[in-house]
Amino acid sequence: LARRCAKQGRRSTFVPQQKGIYMSSADSPASLLSAEDFDKIRPLCTARDFGKDDLIFADGDSADYIYFIESGHVYIFIEKFTRREEVTTLGAGEYFGEMAFFSGDRRSASAAAMLDSTLLLLDKQSFLTLFENDQALAAKINRNFDLRNRDLAFKENLSGPGESMSLGIKGDPSPRETAL
Repeated sequence: LARRCAKQGRRSTFVPQQKGIYMSSADSPASLLSAEDFDKIRPLCTARDFGKDDLIFADGDSADYIYFIESGHVYIFIEKFTRREEVTTLGAGEYFGEMAFFSGDRRSASAAAMLDSTLLLLDKQSFLTLFENDQALAAKINRNFDLRNRDLAFKENLSGPGESMSLGIKGDPSPRETAL
């Protein structure tokens, strides 16, 4: 993340209270959690280490956990026929897996570790308890969930306002392609 920020001309700041958490001054504060946020989340979680290229979850898996990145990097991808299409990459201080987790649906994408990574896995009941007890953290996560949904809708909207589009697909389309 630090290298990625440097390439883009942004400054990265290490949060000294929490090993591995980098925040970019240009990143949305809603998408990054502070060391204090991690201190609240950690006791409710199970920590799990993933090696480089380890699969964290696959498209179609049940959404049993939301994942908080304590250290390392993760990429989210979808498989379209025979190729992988990267949706996003995430680093320490960010979280993922919340979309299917909140909706109760199965995972619509896959996630894998880009580097050796330590993730905090939070189950649904613990997450709901956290939400009830910490309104500020709940608001931060809800705000980010809304931003991610808007971003996803924007990326998937291939036609402009007022335009319609027809799409024919041969073979077995993924759920995202079916939605178009």
